[in-house]
Amino acid sequence: IGKSYASENGVDNQQLIAINNEIRNHPVEKIGAKLRASMTSMKQISLN
Repeated sequence: IGKSYASENGVDNQQLIAINNEIRNHPVEKIGAKLRASMTSMKQISLN
């Protein structure tokens, strides 16, 4: 079931940059950034 893993497990940096740019420019991400910016009265999450 599924595919076997490739013999090489390296990451093509140029491909990774392109994918990250696509994710950043997705309409949902743009709306999310706008919504997060408008939530000025929200308290920051404490990681303690």
